[in-house]
Amino acid sequence: MKSAGTWAGARTAVSKELIDWADVIFAMEEHHKDALIRIDRNADAKIIVLGVDDHYLKGDPELTRVLKGKLSGYLGEIFSRAAKEKKSRTG
Repeated sequence: MKSAGTWAGARTAVSKELIDWADVIFAMEEHHKDALIRIDRNADAKIIVLGVDDHYLKGDPELTRVLKGKLSGYLGEIFSRAAKEKKSRTG
């Protein structure tokens, strides 16, 4: 898992290479998705918009709580799918 921002001043800015690396990309808001697609128009199929307003400061406990709630279902589904794919490849 990696984290990157769409803002030009982000500590780690999103790049085409990061988009190519990712299997799934979680964006907080639609405008983040739009920024990702401007970098790589093929990214659309990888992006899930969480619908979380981007008004929190980094490390805000409330943001952590909201993201855990939003991501838990998606991550469970992703891990379950990966396990099924692994099992089908190995036997």
